[in-house]
Amino acid sequence: MKVALGTITNTVRKLERNGLVTHEVYKGVRLIDDGRRIAIDILRKHRLAERLLTDILHVDWSKAHDAASKLGPVIPEIIKPIEKILIHTKTCPHGKTIPTECEGDS
Repeated sequence: MKVALGTITNTVRKLERNGLVTHEVYKGVRLIDDGRRIAIDILRKHRLAERLLTDILHVDWSKAHDAASKLGPVIPEIIKPIEKILIHTKTCPHGKTIPTECEGDS
């Protein structure tokens, strides 16, 4: 991923301080409830953006992931209209399930 180890360490420490993950040396990092809710919310918005890009704007599915990533900062502002347009969408263009809104609340 071309990321310095120090950057990873600092990021994990920050996530742990913010109560989003637990970290055990040599065992790894695990999301805890708040972290899981945030991750699911981000994943849901990203996959809905991919669907919008491919289904409505006709962006090639192979380019949808990168384009949706660039839209990340504005997606929260337009998520409701996207959900309205894509009312019965269950999967992203790559076939992965789009989490429901309530999955992020559990």
